[in-house]
Amino acid sequence: MQKFALPLLLCCASIQAQSTTMLVNGQFRQGMEGWEWHRASEYKDKASPPMIVPARGPKDLPSCVQKVPHRSAWHYLRIQQAVKVQNGEVYKVALDLKSRTKEGLVRISTWSHNQQKNNGLSMSLEITPAWKRFEVRFRARNVVDDEIPAFTIGFGDLVDSISVRNVSFQQISDPELKGQAKNEIALEKPSSRPPIETVQVQVDEMIDAFAHDLDAAKRTYVGKNLALTASITKVEKGRRPGTYILSLQRGKVKVFAGGVAFNARHYEQLSEKLKNVRRAIKSDETRNEKTWDRLDKDARAVKELTFYPTLDCLARISNYRNRVIEIEKTMDLTVGF
Repeated sequence: MQKFALPLLLCCASIQAQSTTMLVNGQFRQGMEGWEWHRASEYKDKASPPMIVPARGPKDLPSCVQKVPHRSAWHYLRIQQAVKVQNGEVYKVALDLKSRTKEGLVRISTWSHNQQKNNGLSMSLEITPAWKRFEVRFRARNVVDDEIPAFTIGFGDLVDSISVRNVSFQQISDPELKGQAKNEIALEKPSSRPPIETVQVQVDEMIDAFAHDLDAAKRTYVGKNLALTASITKVEKGRRPGTYILSLQRGKVKVFAGGVAFNARHYEQLSEKLKNVRRAIKSDETRNEKTWDRLDKDARAVKELTFYPTLDCLARISNYRNRVIEIEKTMDLTVGF
């Protein structure tokens, strides 16, 4: 794995924000305000804008989550904003990063698009499913009067859901710095409780199991923590205020959600996304393939599911009735667009 840094390892548990950041909304408390999202044409409609996950408590921070559907050049899927850096001055960038399931790279840089030149920062950061804080120092260069460089966070190199939070960018005094230097700070201490045992589930296989042998399916799935990843085909409001029902596999599985993990704002975002998906599926552009008319009903359904948002969660089955699997208890629920 190629590295672009002079690594220095520190240990620290603080996630306090820098007070003199040059960024607008570096903590994502106002959603994506101040940030620009860029998606290369290679992704077409297969990659959606990041989702803002709200803080889960007074000591937590909001995070920006980007789902990467397939690998590309890092800058093909990125967020950025302008920073007024000056040649020869030293700056410190700090941010928290983690992936959902994999280890991989996220690239940060400063870049002048018109000049097609780097402005001193270009570094790949090695992330894991645990939060890590990175602090990077660099000296600015190649800055011209008629263009403000962009600070960029690029996600395209890692196929996963990537989370970023608590981003700061500030000018500092470091006369000895000649190039770049990086500190990595672990933010999540190992838990004292034993890890949760989970069963990785293929949703279509679980549905077939319940349909063919109910007793055997209950022994396999009921009462266990199931790791689910599936396409959401419908969302609706539940009977109780603040509750919602996410339908998977065209209604064969229903997940009941609510609270901080899924609230009214998420419901509106997901509803709008599903409307756009249905339009795309019906459009000539989506269906304009020579093989479309030769596909059977099931094959068309599988093809269409590639357009839908994705649910990831740990879950427990609560009921099975009317040939529908119902899930009321979930943990670590996220929706990727």
